[in-house]
Amino acid sequence: MKNALLWIRRAAPLAALTGLLGLGPAPALALEVDETSLPRIAVEGEFFGTLDYTQHWAGTADGAPVGEDRTDFRPNTDDSSVTFTLDKPLYQGSRVGGVVLQLGLEEEAVVPRASAFFGGPRYRFQFGQMALRNTLVRFPTIRDDDLLPYTHVLNGSLGLAGSEGHLYGEAVVLDYYFRPAPWRLALWSQERAQTERDAASGDYVAAESARTNSAGLLLAYDVPEATRYEHRLRRLGVLVDGQRLERRDGETATQQAVVVGGVVGLNDYPEFPWELAFQVMQTGGLADRDASGAPLAAQSEDELAREAATAAVLGLHYAHRTNLQTRWRAGLTLAQKSFPDLDRASQWSVVPSFFKRVGNGVDLVAQAAYTAYAEGLSAILGRERTLAVQVGLTLELEGSFNDTVVDPGSILELEHGRLFRGF
Repeated sequence: MKNALLWIRRAAPLAALTGLLGLGPAPALALEVDETSLPRIAVEGEFFGTLDYTQHWAGTADGAPVGEDRTDFRPNTDDSSVTFTLDKPLYQGSRVGGVVLQLGLEEEAVVPRASAFFGGPRYRFQFGQMALRNTLVRFPTIRDDDLLPYTHVLNGSLGLAGSEGHLYGEAVVLDYYFRPAPWRLALWSQERAQTERDAASGDYVAAESARTNSAGLLLAYDVPEATRYEHRLRRLGVLVDGQRLERRDGETATQQAVVVGGVVGLNDYPEFPWELAFQVMQTGGLADRDASGAPLAAQSEDELAREAATAAVLGLHYAHRTNLQTRWRAGLTLAQKSFPDLDRASQWSVVPSFFKRVGNGVDLVAQAAYTAYAEGLSAILGRERTLAVQVGLTLELEGSFNDTVVDPGSILELEHGRLFRGF
């Protein structure tokens, strides 16, 4: 009895502390085992800081000058972004779910985007704000949109400002993987940026009632990074894109585009790789008409996205990777675009670029882009030639924490598919 009283006396402070803690918030499910677990957090980011010098030479129309010579010089951090992916393995069947959070810098404004995803070894379902599926190949330029009119299926809505409406939107995407073969099929529905004519001013403004206005599909052969140099054909794909747009006469019409592209390895040396990238894009045009039904030709730059066009891009890339450490990279990209329904309407560009590695993921960059326009386009755009020179620095960030999901292109997944828990 004496020992029992002594034990109760010693345990009283602990019991009192336990009682006080019990007055605080309690878990919703008191008997839940491992109720919360940390997700894997993957961080990817790209920063572009360049000084841009651009020279425009005035255009001509029937021998008369259109526009005027203009010179621009400015610092440019556009297209920089940081992306956080938070994903967790699910209980059933090697599936995973999570969210993607991105902060992008566009025209000196921070633009947040978010999407959610769910998937397994053979599929991925994603919905939310994300990059549009309107291009196939990444060429050796500083920014992905440096050759935007040649490389991306442009948004045909009138009155868009900047490149944001051509690159991002709301989307629902389903990717299906034909494992172990490196083929992928993708289907999507997208809500591109939309504009409408303001009744008072007649100008085009952002549409108040947005709706899904495009869809597409993709069939692609993609070699995983881990086995990239074992294959000469490293990427090949075909993309079909359709947009539903409002014509000038108020009728709704559809504009289709077909994109074919790929990447070929010119050698199989991972230390000194040469690669050739190509892409051809055919846009059907909207056949725009006025209220009386007469055909309308493009009169401004954003209206060109509604014209039938053919664009071809060819990019040559070399990387100097002594002991598998990148020292420098160089690229040369050639692009050409023509508008068959417009008179003397074509353009071409030459873009050499150079990247010097000065740190882990840090490059000094230099690029020059020269573009020339035929007389028909020169009259519409108000410029005959353009030279853009960019010099600056790029920074790439990549890392992950609490790794609980195996990536699809990793050695573990490629050699031991049964371990695959991601997509």
